[in-house]
Amino acid sequence: MNELTKNSKQIVLGCRYHWWRGDTLPELQPLPGFVTRIIEDKIFLAQLHAVNEDVIQARFTEGAHCYVAFLEGVVVGYGWVGTKVGHIGSADLHGVSS
Repeated sequence: MNELTKNSKQIVLGCRYHWWRGDTLPELQPLPGFVTRIIEDKIFLAQLHAVNEDVIQARFTEGAHCYVAFLEGVVVGYGWVGTKVGHIGSADLHGVSS
């Protein structure tokens, strides 16, 4: 451990996953009524996350995208993909991509 890492306040938030063109993917049967979309509607996302629109705008400003999954028009899941910064809000953790 050197002085830079010893005094660093950055933490590892989790694993990073990559998919490269040409990587094999499992063959999945379509699930009727299931769609995923990148959502950019700040009002919708603020309501979904029960936060202020400024929180959502801050995520967008950091380069994040929110994917929302719908089944028959009902939200069944969502997730953020951070391109520069990562967050785990429920644990109040924040990190920078290296």
